[in-house]
Amino acid sequence: VTVAASLIAALAAYFTYRASRQREEQHSYRTRVVHPRNEEGSGNMRNRICRVCDEPLNSDQQEIITLNLCRHPFHKVCMQSYQLARNLDNQDPNVCPIAACRASSF
Repeated sequence: VTVAASLIAALAAYFTYRASRQREEQHSYRTRVVHPRNEEGSGNMRNRICRVCDEPLNSDQQEIITLNLCRHPFHKVCMQSYQLARNLDNQDPNVCPIAACRASSF
């Protein structure tokens, strides 16, 4: 009986861990440095803004992150600030800052 209970507890812990890792991967982001003048397709970034700070995403050597799930781009520093603020408010920090996206994607 003790071995069975230990096995069930270990399996439950494993599946809980695995589910949390999958959620983290879905809501994580990848970092890339964007060079708008040199990168192909830079016209796309030229008119885009960071939806956290409302500043253009076209600065030279600006570090941009793209969320894995929805592919929305943000300044890395802005996204880190957004995540910290949500964390301090005891909210899930790993959601897209765009309200319409958050509502439909998560």
